[in-house]
Amino acid sequence: MNVFRGLHASSDEQGRNRLTSYIHRKNWPYESPPEFFYMAATAANKTPCLPFLIGAYEAAIVAAATISNMSLLVLQVALVKLYTNCQYDFAKAEPLVSGKNY
Repeated sequence: MNVFRGLHASSDEQGRNRLTSYIHRKNWPYESPPEFFYMAATAANKTPCLPFLIGAYEAAIVAAATISNMSLLVLQVALVKLYTNCQYDFAKAEPLVSGKNY
């Protein structure tokens, strides 16, 4: 999780933090093997960093205005998995699967 925090603290060429950029590039399950997402989710869930990772995915969704609708949907699916499988917060996941905008 220290690597993710380091990515979060630095910016890329477009001014986004590097963690947001990396999440956009490693868009599970759409554009990459699931290893990154599952590694990050497991590490966050086993440490007190789950809110940090959920916040990173929420920020990636907000910043996704310039990427495709499919990428936005996939980011929302990843966030749903974090809410339901790690945080067990089904109420927060519901708007993402009910079709309401994030």
